[in-house]
Amino acid sequence: MIKFLGTTVLLLTSFSSAAAEIKCTGEDDSLSNVIITSAVNTLTDEEIVRNGNSISSTACAGLFDGNDHPLPTYNTGISGDGLLNGETHKKGSPWFASTGAFITEDDLQDLDGKGGVNDPGWIYLGKDDGNGNGFGVTDLTNWYLNGETFELDKYLGVEFSCAKGCVNGEWSINFFKPEEMLRELSSTIFGNSFFDHLAFSFKVGNETIIYDFNFNLINDEINGVFDLSAPHNFSGKYDLSGLSKKDISHISLWARDPVNAVSVDEPSNLALFFTGFLLLGSLRRKLK
Repeated sequence: MIKFLGTTVLLLTSFSSAAAEIKCTGEDDSLSNVIITSAVNTLTDEEIVRNGNSISSTACAGLFDGNDHPLPTYNTGISGDGLLNGETHKKGSPWFASTGAFITEDDLQDLDGKGGVNDPGWIYLGKDDGNGNGFGVTDLTNWYLNGETFELDKYLGVEFSCAKGCVNGEWSINFFKPEEMLRELSSTIFGNSFFDHLAFSFKVGNETIIYDFNFNLINDEINGVFDLSAPHNFSGKYDLSGLSKKDISHISLWARDPVNAVSVDEPSNLALFFTGFLLLGSLRRKLK
């Protein structure tokens, strides 16, 4: 459910239920298990989600048996590269169709110039293993056209705080020098694009559940208040205490780009795509 009060948008009381594309299983499949409680456009300082209001996730998938592997090899969003892009799970079957997680055929792109318009566009950002070291950003970050590494944590600061077991907690995302970050992004293989989906993957005991925020659906319901070309500072919460009595062992993060990226030549590990969503680059999970 979206709970949203603003001068230019409607109060929506049943959005998330209507928007759920994948039915979760388990004792508690509420889409409000993961919510955004604050969002500010960093380029305009406009407060999109105000204190006391929230946006719930738009869809969830699970519970799946096992860990959320395989991870991508190239991490450029191409079909079959990584779990959310339709790759077969390590236990022998895919969790998602070839179209990828939480999207339809209309959302597919041709990111590598191979196989036609068949690429879902999901990018793996990294995970927090709950070992006290915070979030580990993926090292597959050779996104400049010359193959150099993009420094995610130079522009981003993200914190994830939770109590022992981490069955519930809070997260926040803040940008450092967002204008400079956008200029740097324009020099990479993904150009001026930015995210339209954000997915949280929770490993709970021996099972995995994934929650998605589809900002296209959210914009459809609240008059396009999210500028998908601009970074936003976010705060949010999650609570999976009603889902399982087992602890959360790790949280993986993915994002998806809404537009085609800049085309480059081989090798394929530079192939053509990245999500402009770099909001979760330097996540720090603090066990209280």
